[in-house]
Amino acid sequence: MGKCSQGGGTYEESLEEICQQSEIVGTVHGLGLLLGMEIVEDKASKVPWARAADIIRRSSRDKGVLIHVAGTTRHILSISPPMIITKDEADRVCDVLAEVIKETEAQK
Repeated sequence: MGKCSQGGGTYEESLEEICQQSEIVGTVHGLGLLLGMEIVEDKASKVPWARAADIIRRSSRDKGVLIHVAGTTRHILSISPPMIITKDEADRVCDVLAEVIKETEAQK
């Protein structure tokens, strides 16, 4: 069962859950399918962590999920799947992001 399917929540709610479980995801923001995840050194300081954002971007790509890094300090993961994304594909995006974010936290 994919991350997005747990609890019957929406795609955005699933990304918000990843944020709540992570020490390096400061916020999730956006509208509809165009969402951003702010990658920070820790939630208390909210200092942007561009290096980790790039690691997450590359690791996600290696697992078949394309995301972009955005923001003036390059610490925002820009998640913008196509409008025709299926539930299974959304689950895959959430699963991969949860996995690579956890891996990146472990390297800190």
